Amino acid sequence: MMNTATVSTGSTLRNMSATPRDLAVNGLVLGFAGAMWLGWAQEGPPAGWSVPLSIGSVVGVLVAVLAGVLTWRSRHGASAMADERGRRTYYRVVGVEVAAIAVGATALGISGQSEYIAAWILFVVGVHFVPLGRLFHIGSLKVVGVLAAVVSVVAVAAGLLWTVLPSAVAGGVGGLLLVVFGAWSLLRVVR
Repeated sequence: MMNTATVSTGSTLRNMSATPRDLAVNGLVLGFAGAMWLGWAQEGPPAGWSVPLSIGSVVGVLVAVLAGVLTWRSRHGASAMADERGRRTYYRVVGVEVAAIAVGATALGISGQSEYIAAWILFVVGVHFVPLGRLFHIGSLKVVGVLAAVVSVVAVAAGLLWTVLPSAVAGGVGGLLLVVFGAWSLLRVVR
């Protein structure tokens, strides 16, 4: 994939498409996270979900490994993280994400609603993808963020209205989204 701008290390990455390095890292993170989410869905999945969840986890690991190889190969390439403002934005967004997850999970645990922790975490993770998608110029990261937030709401509704565990919906559907979008980032690097 060709970049629309040439950038030296430490310069600003404004008005630029996603770099191969950032896309590879995105594929690595989403593939690995997707595999983990699909594993979380194994907590109490509906009948017939275990095998597809396991297959999805394996695919997520494969995406992560392939993206890891591409990340290594592009480790000296341009990245939004090369810019000081980009790094500050990244650390702020992740800091808010971690704090929100910790506060929400603690509150749900203390209130006896721990079955909704997976949905809460997926919601926060999804929301944090939106500013990171802007930072890294990866539009699909914004899309997966919005979709993950929607899935988290569906997971809560499923837990309230049916007997399916919210972690099965949040982990299963959320994990699938992450693996698919991780693979999409990987394909963009390869092209």
